[in-house]
Amino acid sequence: MGFRQVDGLTKTVVWNLKKSNGTHGIQNLKFGSVVTDIVYDAATDTINVNSNETYTLVVNGKKKQIRSGSNSLK
Repeated sequence: MGFRQVDGLTKTVVWNLKKSNGTHGIQNLKFGSVVTDIVYDAATDTINVNSNETYTLVVNGKKKQIRSGSNSLK
């Protein structure tokens, strides 16, 4: 699935996203005190993220700040 690193101390997830047909990702990922869903939707070319806390998501080398709640990334 491309998730390369999950670090609870720095609150960082590194994802080498392979854009393909369909929806893929991970749900209910727990690291440190963070619980998150990270799902790519090919139909809209969007990454949908839900999280209970803020953290950094690195997608193909680009850092994205994830806030608590729902996030949509293009």
